[in-house]
Amino acid sequence: MHKKNVVELLKLTKELHLQASAVDSKMENNGDGQLEALQELFDKRQEIIGKLAELIGTEGFHWTSEDQAVISELKILEELLQPLINGLYQEFGTQMNRISRTKHMSKKYIGAYQNIGVGGSFIDKRK
Repeated sequence: MHKKNVVELLKLTKELHLQASAVDSKMENNGDGQLEALQELFDKRQEIIGKLAELIGTEGFHWTSEDQAVISELKILEELLQPLINGLYQEFGTQMNRISRTKHMSKKYIGAYQNIGVGGSFIDKRK
């Protein structure tokens, strides 16, 4: 049973690496749903990691030599994936901060001109 999970984890990690490599560091250059698909892969991967963690805790569990080969490949992929994801995270965070500052500044300017009077002129509306 755990062999299926380990192979599935490897498959998802490869797909995750492929899709993460295709993500542009500028948010506006990414297609609709691209980041959501990446998040979905992370969620599926985390689910399988949880299943494996439960199996590892059972009595008499041991990794086969095939499992260890897959795990070695997973470690290599993880080492490639980690800096890629960290870079995207930092870049997106920077862009979100910039957007937030822009919104904050535009609200300051809008608020400054919101309550301006007519500048001395008075228009009387009588019925």
